[in-house]
Amino acid sequence: MLASATEPADSVACIQQEIEGEKVFPFIHAVSEPVQPDSADVARFEKKSFWRAAGETVGFNIGLWAFDRYALKGHYAYINWNTIKENFKHGFDWDDDHLNTNMFAHPYNGSLFYNAGRSNGYNFWQSELFAIGGSAMWELFMESEYPSTNDIIATPIGGAALGEVFYRTSDLVLDDRTKGWERFGRETAAFLISPMRGFTRIVTGQAWEKRPTSGRRFGMPPISINFSAGTRLLAFHNEDKLAKFGGMAQIDIIYGDRFAPSKTPYDYFSFHGELNLMPTQPLLSRIEIQGRLLSRELI
Repeated sequence: MLASATEPADSVACIQQEIEGEKVFPFIHAVSEPVQPDSADVARFEKKSFWRAAGETVGFNIGLWAFDRYALKGHYAYINWNTIKENFKHGFDWDDDHLNTNMFAHPYNGSLFYNAGRSNGYNFWQSELFAIGGSAMWELFMESEYPSTNDIIATPIGGAALGEVFYRTSDLVLDDRTKGWERFGRETAAFLISPMRGFTRIVTGQAWEKRPTSGRRFGMPPISINFSAGTRLLAFHNEDKLAKFGGMAQIDIIYGDRFAPSKTPYDYFSFHGELNLMPTQPLLSRIEIQGRLLSRELI
């Protein structure tokens, strides 16, 4: 639907395309020229706080359980010491929950556990331990259903993928040199992209602290953002009466240089997301992440 962008920095292209029944208006924006991170920012973000990261992980689980128990009144949220002992005694089972629960909700929760570590000074692999710990706590302690094998896999693995994308993307909008409404807007956007990082910035006072450097852990890497919106017609073979028409939107992010030597996980990644505004179709239709964990030059 959308070709790759090679626009110069700070330029925006808008064209109309009509491909395979879809009318699309893409906006292509190369964000800025690459800027290396400030050494003061790098040193600042390497300061670890285990107890704050662990407290955020445990606190999120307790808050989510309380919402499920008292607001949703989900049967799985009625827990006591007997359900916890039974979970340990029985062990893990493979569950058959809906696709959106197992393959989006759990990875998204995992991203919050992951970013509890990431926003408190831990690196990619260390933060994965918080995702594993948060998932294990939920499966063994916070539900009356038997712990799920597929959830304990999908939550930390998907959580690291989503979490690092959210963490690095939120880094792009932060700027500790700003103040007033611009600062408020940047902090709000960062919170929406990575809620756990936004929460950590609030409790530590970073959200309103004015500093001489940007506060970006990764500087400004090479990045392009493509957004498109339009209409979509979903038709079935020989069943024109069942055809559905509605809106759609998609975003593509290409972060980093895929040909540059790899220094840290996800210093290069691509993200693709699609939304449907169509009857009978799920709102979130697709999320695809390709992230580089490690690379070595062979030739």
